[in-house]
Amino acid sequence: MHPGQTVFFVVQPRYMNVDIRVIVDVTQGALDLYMSPSDDTFVVNVNSSTGAHTVSILIMNMVSPLFGLIS
Repeated sequence: MHPGQTVFFVVQPRYMNVDIRVIVDVTQGALDLYMSPSDDTFVVNVNSSTGAHTVSILIMNMVSPLFGLIS
């Protein structure tokens, strides 16, 4: 992946009462990892001129940028 891009990944357990472990191996560069129990928590907007992705969090039908304190 190029810097500024996002990937949406879903883990759905087949059974109840299971432990799910996510292992992320970053060999070069950096990673921002956001996790949520719901698939509609995050909104990704693409900048049409640069192609960079901006991740926002959806709180009670309001979109707030992840940068800074979210109250």
